[in-house]
Amino acid sequence: AARPFFLIESDYEGEHDTAAAVIRYEMIAPLLAGAMGPMFGNNPIWCLSSTQCFPSTSPPTTWQAAMDARGSKDAAASLKKIAEAKAPFASRGDDSGTNKAELKLWKVAGVDVKAASGGWYRATGSGMGATLNAAAGMGAYALTDRASWSNFKNKGSLKIVVEGDKALFNQYGVMLVNPAKHPHVKVKEGQAFIDWLTGVDGQTAIRAFHVGGEQQFFPNAPQAALKKAG
Repeated sequence: AARPFFLIESDYEGEHDTAAAVIRYEMIAPLLAGAMGPMFGNNPIWCLSSTQCFPSTSPPTTWQAAMDARGSKDAAASLKKIAEAKAPFASRGDDSGTNKAELKLWKVAGVDVKAASGGWYRATGSGMGATLNAAAGMGAYALTDRASWSNFKNKGSLKIVVEGDKALFNQYGVMLVNPAKHPHVKVKEGQAFIDWLTGVDGQTAIRAFHVGGEQQFFPNAPQAALKKAG
């Protein structure tokens, strides 16, 4: 049988000195009243029928689209909340590009992860797959690239909670090793690869690479040029 739910604008942790007991009460009360539970949303969801009834605080969208939103787009702010809650975080800790990007975000967030190392902050000293495995085992947060995430099979309860922040942009590049310093370099073959990769065929191949139906990489070439190439 159909059961009702409570559509409420409840208190949030840390808001107006709200304590954990108050939040638990607001979660339990609807269940004791015979409802399915409380429902939370953001402004587009509260709008219900309008496309932009809160244009100053929400992007123009429908409530249906808002229901599918994955969450925050502010990586540094989200990391700061993780640190404040002392929630477990699994870091690669291997001085890789991903690890350096993560440390840069912690710095923006104003969090000293060295001081937290060994506590809620755990450096695995491993690659991305092993770090994701550790995060799944610990129920921890982690920063990962999209391709590694899409290929990772042991997700368990892990899910994407932050994406879309420009600070998460990860540019890949290609360059030819200087033959003056390394005479053994195959200049002709290397340059041929660079020309292919940065040309229409290579850029189209990059765009066409999908895992599970999801595009993994986004070429720099203008989309118009790629469309002509099919």
